Amino acid sequence: MSRHTDDEDLDDDGDDEDLSWRTPEDLRFSAQVDRNTQGIELEKSGRTSEAVALYEESIAEGFTGTHPYSRLIVLYHRVGRIENEIRVTERAIEVFRTERMSRGEPEAPGRGEAYWVERLGTTQELKAQLDEAD
Repeated sequence: MSRHTDDEDLDDDGDDEDLSWRTPEDLRFSAQVDRNTQGIELEKSGRTSEAVALYEESIAEGFTGTHPYSRLIVLYHRVGRIENEIRVTERAIEVFRTERMSRGEPEAPGRGEAYWVERLGTTQELKAQLDEAD
């Protein structure tokens, strides 16, 4: 006779997990987090272009965490793709402004909208300097 323990409910592959209580937004956010985690692992193994593709997918979907935006900015900066830095920063401003406004919240300190606006200004100044040098 086998004893049932709470640990028996844990399934390594997750097939038996009941996700019916989760909203579509919860499931989408979870998938985005998983994608960003995979991007981190790809970066660690030197597969940067694959990581970039995953991060780009997250920002296209309007992911509300800072990770894919920050990583894309760093990765594009390393290879001198300033136009993409600007595009990603503008997307971050759009996403975080929309999120904040939808919740009726004031501007938050830290990596809120103001951070990204400042970052955009810095990147645009750099681009102007580089354009002048050409």
